Amino acid sequence: MKKIKYTLLCVGLALSLGSCSKDKEDIRPQAASSKSQDSQTLGPYSASPSIVKILSDYKVVLQNVGNLATGVYICDIYKSEQLVTLPAGQVLLYNTNTGASQPGYRDFTQQTPGTLLSQVTNASGGTDYTITTYSIIAKYNSIGQAVPQGPYPQNLIGNTFTYSVYVF
Repeated sequence: MKKIKYTLLCVGLALSLGSCSKDKEDIRPQAASSKSQDSQTLGPYSASPSIVKILSDYKVVLQNVGNLATGVYICDIYKSEQLVTLPAGQVLLYNTNTGASQPGYRDFTQQTPGTLLSQVTNASGGTDYTITTYSIIAKYNSIGQAVPQGPYPQNLIGNTFTYSVYVF
């Protein structure tokens, strides 16, 4: 196996570019040498994704959320998302319950707390991992009364995702 020199860089989705810190971001290979390498865990790294409104005036049944009665509410839905691209031979290590500094919902329709991790194999044989969490701002109840409440479960401003990378 070849030893890989890494460079740290920030990777975000087209509409969700986040800020970076020099020593804590996504990892991609820069150059290779012929020395062998043992399996190792790199990190932890932190990604600071931006927040994007993905739905406006969306009907959601809210249950046990803040001081709102259970019912249908007209809400705005926000998404905090980060793309991490790794080459073949590397795996993202991420805890969907504790990996976000300010976790939202992994499923905003059911108000399931946590983050969602998905992965797909990319064209170069590596893996694209996407870490996502959602926040809800209730605007109106089902009869049109203003109920400016939220964000639920919490504000995602300043959220960071912390992860490590296993190299085998």
